[in-house]
Amino acid sequence: MLKSLNINNFTVFAEVKIEFSPGLNVIIGDNATGKTHLLKLGYSVMHILSRKEKVINAKKTLADKLYQVFKTNSLGHLTRHGSGHQRTQVTAEMGLAHTETLKFSFAKNSRTEVTLDQTKFTM
Repeated sequence: MLKSLNINNFTVFAEVKIEFSPGLNVIIGDNATGKTHLLKLGYSVMHILSRKEKVINAKKTLADKLYQVFKTNSLGHLTRHGSGHQRTQVTAEMGLAHTETLKFSFAKNSRTEVTLDQTKFTM
């Protein structure tokens, strides 16, 4: 279960921290406010956090998953417009009995490269 997402400079999100409740969470908002981007990002990080071979290829697997899910020519295009030279940064936490953390970032000029800033996986 996804516990939280902390997002900086990602698509329409300047800075947002979302704490998910156990059970059902409902995401509502006007058109073009980032609901679908939030769901796609959550799906992408859950894909990495739920894999058995997490640490070995997490960097490449995450970059590939974001690239495929968002159908973008460059991961840098997912960086919020008007954010200057800042990086997109995402921290995701998952788990019930124990917490697994994935923190990653990428630059505005990044094509397919993601930097893993922190990982805490339970094997």
